[in-house]
Amino acid sequence: MDTGLQLIRRILDDDIDAWHQFIDMYTPYMKATIRRYSEDEDLAADLYVSLLAKLQEGKLAAFSGRSTLPTWLVTVTINHCRDYFRSLKGTKHILTALGGLSATTRRVFTLFYLQRLPLQAVYEAMRTEAGPAFSYLDLLESLEQIRKRVSERKLGKILDRLLRPEAYGAGSERRVETADPPPAHILLSYSPLPDRNLERKDLRTTLRILREALERLSPEDRLLLKLRFEHRENARHIRDLLGLNSEKKVYRKVDRALSKLKNMLLETGIPQDVYEYLANSIDELH
Repeated sequence: MDTGLQLIRRILDDDIDAWHQFIDMYTPYMKATIRRYSEDEDLAADLYVSLLAKLQEGKLAAFSGRSTLPTWLVTVTINHCRDYFRSLKGTKHILTALGGLSATTRRVFTLFYLQRLPLQAVYEAMRTEAGPAFSYLDLLESLEQIRKRVSERKLGKILDRLLRPEAYGAGSERRVETADPPPAHILLSYSPLPDRNLERKDLRTTLRILREALERLSPEDRLLLKLRFEHRENARHIRDLLGLNSEKKVYRKVDRALSKLKNMLLETGIPQDVYEYLANSIDELH
């Protein structure tokens, strides 16, 4: 059987049989990668076809053999998906999916995801445009509405992974492949990563329970946790945003909110192993 490099060289020499062999062998890698970015079957099919065209029209010539062909193809496919969603056509696709959301939420989407402004800059811009009544909680709720709508439309995690991949932080792609539990700040951010220590069904149940407990917290406590763990704001910044008189008070409030969350989880009567998993994750945040 040809090695990856031999097969590519045959394709570049216009060997049609080699091209068919390539498609038969490597389509699963490309399609599996595309599904990480869109569960919409029609869109996934379009991305696959356009990826094949890109490869056939010259991209294959870039393969040097320094990595395995499957590894190289996964990287090329990821970049292809990102390029699409950052393009005008991809942006329109996402905006269509956001149809029906309020004008304010769509404006937040434009500023944060398309113009790629930092969260604080979005907040300041919205206060200027919508007036001083617009709060930081309004901003976070708009971002949550956007994520829910994108999830409903089966667009996968394109917002953070494609439009703003830096939001996941350095090494986030590697983290997905490890067997470690999702970090606690990811659990609290409503943006869970895959986990091999919990069965898929158990993970869904765990996250549902956590979301329900978070919703039972007061708006102030939810805001504190989102600012601290989802958006990684420091205590000084949170102090200024919420008008608190000291950074120490921020830490005390966060600790109390986390303790409340643990107590709420205990009251749900969830299985002991699930409670211990969530409680340990929360303890890591203290």
